[in-house]
Amino acid sequence: MPQKKQIKLETDINEIVIVNNKKLAPYIELVNFSSQNIDQKKLGTILGIFEIKDTSEDSAYIVNFLSSVAKKTYFASHQKNPEESFESTLAKVNSSLSEVAKHGNVNWIGKIDAVLCSVFENQINFSVSGDAKVLLLRNSKLTEISSGLSPKDEAANPLKTFTDIASGRLEFEDKLIITTDDISHVFTLDDLEKYTLSFSKDKFLRFLETALVNELDIAGTIVIDTKKTLLKTKEKSDKKTKPDSEFNLFGSTAFEEKSKSQEIDSVADSLSDKTPNKKEYTHEKTGHIYVTDSGENYKGFREDKVSQMIDNFKEKLSDLKYWLKERYVKKGSYKIKKSFVSLFKKEFPSKIPVSKEYPLKKVAHKSPILTQHLKEISSQIKDKSKSFSLKNPLKNKVIFKTKSATSQPTESSSDIRLNRKESYFFIDKIKKQLINFLKLAYSTIIIIANSVKKFLPQFSKIKFAFLKMNLKLKIIVLAIIIAIFVVPLFIFLKKDSSKSAVTTTSDSSISEDMSINPSSQFYNETSELYKSDSLIGTFIFNNIVFAVSKNRITQLENTAKEYNLPGNFGDTKYYSFMSDLNLLFLMNANNQLISFSPISLKFKDESIAIKDDAQIEGIGTYLTYIYLVDSQNKQIYRYPRADNGFGEKIDWLQSDINFENIIDLTIDGNVYLAKNDNIIKLFNRKVQNFSLKKDENSSINGIFTSDDTSSLYVLDNLNGELDKFDKEGNKKSFVSNQNLTKATRVWADEKNSSAYFVSDNTLFKINLPK
Repeated sequence: MPQKKQIKLETDINEIVIVNNKKLAPYIELVNFSSQNIDQKKLGTILGIFEIKDTSEDSAYIVNFLSSVAKKTYFASHQKNPEESFESTLAKVNSSLSEVAKHGNVNWIGKIDAVLCSVFENQINFSVSGDAKVLLLRNSKLTEISSGLSPKDEAANPLKTFTDIASGRLEFEDKLIITTDDISHVFTLDDLEKYTLSFSKDKFLRFLETALVNELDIAGTIVIDTKKTLLKTKEKSDKKTKPDSEFNLFGSTAFEEKSKSQEIDSVADSLSDKTPNKKEYTHEKTGHIYVTDSGENYKGFREDKVSQMIDNFKEKLSDLKYWLKERYVKKGSYKIKKSFVSLFKKEFPSKIPVSKEYPLKKVAHKSPILTQHLKEISSQIKDKSKSFSLKNPLKNKVIFKTKSATSQPTESSSDIRLNRKESYFFIDKIKKQLINFLKLAYSTIIIIANSVKKFLPQFSKIKFAFLKMNLKLKIIVLAIIIAIFVVPLFIFLKKDSSKSAVTTTSDSSISEDMSINPSSQFYNETSELYKSDSLIGTFIFNNIVFAVSKNRITQLENTAKEYNLPGNFGDTKYYSFMSDLNLLFLMNANNQLISFSPISLKFKDESIAIKDDAQIEGIGTYLTYIYLVDSQNKQIYRYPRADNGFGEKIDWLQSDINFENIIDLTIDGNVYLAKNDNIIKLFNRKVQNFSLKKDENSSINGIFTSDDTSSLYVLDNLNGELDKFDKEGNKKSFVSNQNLTKATRVWADEKNSSAYFVSDNTLFKINLPK
């Protein structure tokens, strides 16, 4: 069948996230997710922005939670069409917010700006809440098409966060801007229209991002551009249908409000979760990494191009290296080897074929040395033929062989055999000379041995003389012999034992009984705060010190107050304090996770999905994320905060590192892994060029920093020190104390110039290095 071209609309989606104050990062989240499942392809893409203007701790996880609910619900059923799935998603988001409010978390109500939108081919559905907006640029005119969709009683009822849905169709060369109200603080609608018409697509994106970064602390925007694509399809008939281009699908009736008078069916809580093709956006100023599900990103595309160019260059360099090796190195080495082999073979021939002609001229052409040798042998045969005793005199005759009537005479094979005989005679002569040399050497050794023997005492005569002595003289002689041989041996053994004792003492003093000089200018006194056999660490909240033990948390304010861990939890193995949510997370040996609130002073079970074969070596927190180090699978997992725990993990680490002997973990936006002899610094999921400039004879036994801490603090048990480094790895100062020789798990409080550490089941406090 003949082919014809069909025009299809295609959407190009780009997102912009601005967080200049990284403390605001947990309060905004973008959704951009397209399923990879074939059955769910017909649902298209779910887009959205959630922003909460309440910055309390209780509201910090809500936007992350809502984005997860939206993605899961929209693709929960492939039997629904995009509009039905979109309605179910809005209903689930409303019910989820209602559940949050039921648990007493109500600070966010009336302070949420949100927009959700589904896009499938040219069909879109969207809904807004709060001050979020959807803007459409068509025919050089920018219009707010979401006007009037936001509910007026949102603050009164969380179930009415999203109420109305608008639907319509996109046309070629449309531009759709989904944004929060923050953009209106920078641009008016007319200004934004002017800039969209003045710039190309990529330049407008860069201009918009630059303006928002310079003017706002937080903002989120998604820009959708439509374009034409050509598809080839089989022509079924000759009839041509006219495109309905005159009808404006965004006319006055295209976005009629669909009031939800009927109750939307509840969506099942257990939803299928498909893993997306995730990409990341790293903000240049904050360094915070945002996980998104976007498809195409023009910045990432450039970075991929650069990495691709680097890979191509490496490949070409490898090809050049291989070509040089094959062209010159191998060829040269082969020639040298061949020359040496041929030289030795031709000077000392071991076997020459007898059954075939072997002309002397041909041999001479190959080896002048061998030719000269053969000539000498020939002359010797003529002059001294009598010196050879041949068993068969016929071998002295010259015999010619001919291949044909026209062939020339060749050298006799008997001459060649005589040459071989001469060579064998020469080798035998060398053997005889070697045997004579060995005999001479043996005779010389015997003569020397006999000469030495004359000077050695004869023990038979000594024995006879000793027996003739009286008893007193015998005792004196024996005492002298013992003194000569035993006393030096005794002195040597005593020296060796004293040396090992000194070594053992010095080693033990370093590891256990090292004495720290109290008169040193770097010496700081410590104060004992708490003692417990199961003590493992500490954390500070609102200037209150909490001691973390395996089976309880102790609040050290005035009088100590203990809070026992849940009975089914067992002993704590790892812990980390998340300052953005004011929660302490504790993990046991079975990878079970619970949290402790220093505000409510209560424990709570936290849901988290961890592989069965995972070997967790440490946990850390940053913003509203928790990081887990898995030495078995050589990976670091990052989990976002979600309802009743943490959401789906990502494999955060993208570099190969050595996971052996990891003793501590701390995060300030960078991830620091402390080992016995060095510290690995990770940023943007990759290893950074970082070297801790510590003393040569020192150790690393603990590490601490945070985004509110200006320095990096390291415990050095070997020298009994708490060392202060800047975040480039340069050592600034240190303090020393005897208790630091066994210190673990340090916590630095720079506001109060204090540090806290555990040593010998005791929690100590010490002043920070200046």
